[in-house]
Amino acid sequence: MIPREPAPHSSSTEETSLAAAESRVAELVEWLATADERSLPPWDDSDLTGEAETAAARARGPVLPGLELTADDAREFGRRWHRSLAIRAFIRLAPASAEPLFAYSAAALLAHLGAPVTDPANSLNLVPPVPVPAAIGHTLAYEHKLAAESLGECVALVLSLAAEYTPLAPQALKVKLVGEFASGFATGLQERVRDEQTALTTTMLRLCHHESAGAPQRYRAADAQAPQAVLLMNERGHIMEANPLAQDLLNRTLAQLRTLTLVQLSSSAEDRAQIERALGTLRENTRARRERACAEIEFRIHQHRQPPRWIRATVGYASTGQRSINVLLDDITLQHGLENGSDVNAATGLLTETAFTSRAERVLAGAPGNATLLTIRLAGWAQLGHALPEHLLTQLLWRISTRIHAAHELTQYHHLIGHNGDDVLVLLHQLTDWSTVIRLVKQLSDWLRDPVRIDGHQIRLQPRIGITEARPGHTLDDLLRCTRRALHDTADTRELWTHADTGTDEDARRTLDLHAELTTALDTAALHVDYQLIRTAQGSPVGVHPTPYWTSPDGTRHDITEIADLAGHTGLLTTALPLVLERVTHHTQAWHHAGWDPFILLDMPGHTIHDEPLLDTLTATAAHLQSGQLHLAIPARSLTGAPAILSRLTQLPTATTPIQLAMTNFLDDHAPIRALNTIPWATITLADHTVAALTHAKTWPTSLTAIIDTAHAVGARTLATTATPAHIEFDLYLTTAATNPDDTMPPALSRQHRPND
Repeated sequence: MIPREPAPHSSSTEETSLAAAESRVAELVEWLATADERSLPPWDDSDLTGEAETAAARARGPVLPGLELTADDAREFGRRWHRSLAIRAFIRLAPASAEPLFAYSAAALLAHLGAPVTDPANSLNLVPPVPVPAAIGHTLAYEHKLAAESLGECVALVLSLAAEYTPLAPQALKVKLVGEFASGFATGLQERVRDEQTALTTTMLRLCHHESAGAPQRYRAADAQAPQAVLLMNERGHIMEANPLAQDLLNRTLAQLRTLTLVQLSSSAEDRAQIERALGTLRENTRARRERACAEIEFRIHQHRQPPRWIRATVGYASTGQRSINVLLDDITLQHGLENGSDVNAATGLLTETAFTSRAERVLAGAPGNATLLTIRLAGWAQLGHALPEHLLTQLLWRISTRIHAAHELTQYHHLIGHNGDDVLVLLHQLTDWSTVIRLVKQLSDWLRDPVRIDGHQIRLQPRIGITEARPGHTLDDLLRCTRRALHDTADTRELWTHADTGTDEDARRTLDLHAELTTALDTAALHVDYQLIRTAQGSPVGVHPTPYWTSPDGTRHDITEIADLAGHTGLLTTALPLVLERVTHHTQAWHHAGWDPFILLDMPGHTIHDEPLLDTLTATAAHLQSGQLHLAIPARSLTGAPAILSRLTQLPTATTPIQLAMTNFLDDHAPIRALNTIPWATITLADHTVAALTHAKTWPTSLTAIIDTAHAVGARTLATTATPAHIEFDLYLTTAATNPDDTMPPALSRQHRPND
């Protein structure tokens, strides 16, 4: 033990004090020498050693010891970056602007490598938050328009930056940084190219629209009878003669016209291609047919300091054996302006529904064998209508129209573009071959899926395209019916485009008949509800699954699930689901009086969960249910690509609402991990075929056990629609047989109280 301190001496002399101090030191030395080491705790320096090593590694950092990175280092590398790129590719920035940009980028990348540069004056303007590597690459490619060939050089320079300036940084960190930078650069490059193409096409279309928009007003006072003019051409299309009326109409002298061809008179590539096709068709006719052969073409001509003029040219041989071609010209500027002024929606660039229908019918009546209809369905358009204001939706349609125009192959076909409900319609005619259609559909599928930026919003569409070929006797309604049936086919919901098969017409007609029967059942209150019981592993009934159905005139029962997709597209489910829930609420009240309160698993087929007004209606209808009694069953695939609905679902189950959430078809379709982690699921359902596949897998029972454990980890119960597999128990089981409301209650309760349907 430590010796007690002696009492202080009363002497005040320095010698006495010094002697006392020496005595005290001697006593302490003696105590330390005689202390029992076993009374002291053992000394363990392993933790201290590990902490010291960690601290040393952290202190060492990615830079060589003794070195410090400054703003001058970043500027020097920025100059090197600019010089290396300028040698190999065009850079639109001046050196005075480019070098600070690359110095800023180098400093930001070094910060992510754990080596921030020292810049007390903030000369690099690198303020938190520091942009991530992907954002740096995206900015260089998108905003500063670095060329595609710059990507390889930029990646090499970023690798050099990491190797030279941060040699001690972890290799995994360097690889991650380079990968994110390259990914951001590639994404920015793709978006910039797409936006530039969109801007060019938009400018061209707007110019064309503005040039012709005022034509009716400018020509309202013109003579209603257009002057007749005649040209004489050789078979190669060169103009040989033109009467005075033709010279006046074309605003050129005879000498000027003799240096031109009819093709050169037109002002657009599409018109020139049309004239060349017409002349080629005439030349292909035999001599015996030339007298009857003719072609009618409409094209525009531009004149100096005058509005564009529309010309109709009737081209044909004058008599048998004549090798020259006569061309009769009419000025149809006023007529064309009046026809098209009200046909095209100036805000969207699409034909109105009436104009598209009339023009399409004319095309199909003339040459149905060379026409194809594309029906482009924009998934989630109804939800965009709720989320975006009208002017943004109009701009979005204009962008869609622009991308379709940009994909147009002038020499392969003509096209009409219109809008019908949630669908954009494209009628291709005068097709040269079917491969043209396939190329166009693939291109449209890719282009329309690229994100669209409008007023700070980034919108990513999910288009699906239905295709059908026109045959003699087909009307536009026939083609629309074929493409829409193809898009409704549940077997093809994952396909980007679907070719309507005429062999399935009988099944499709049957589906439409069932759709009509469901409409009648809703109008006449003939939609009924049966139930499938949901039991625990011990067999106790704890829930019900409503199965809405109606009876056909021939007495056949049909469940609403048979046409759920079609009913969802046409809006019938929006009407049917609240009615079903009203029936279920009535039955649950009767069961409650009998002492039974099962939870209700109500299916939300297709994308009905995205219909916010429908959610509001169901919430109001379920107000009489107990808290948590209603479980909305949401298909996993309807949660993909919809961050807005995830936020709404997160807020839906509360202590004051009767609604809980259940995920169905888990593992059958992709569901974002965010949906699994953030939404409070009450139940997760696995379909019988999924359970069967997992049961027969080599990993049985580990894989199925892991899935059940995952559901439990997020606070959900597991529900199976199959019999109990060996050694594995789900929390709940759904019986396959449906029973009426009276037989749904446990027998002891049903004898006391029977609900009326």
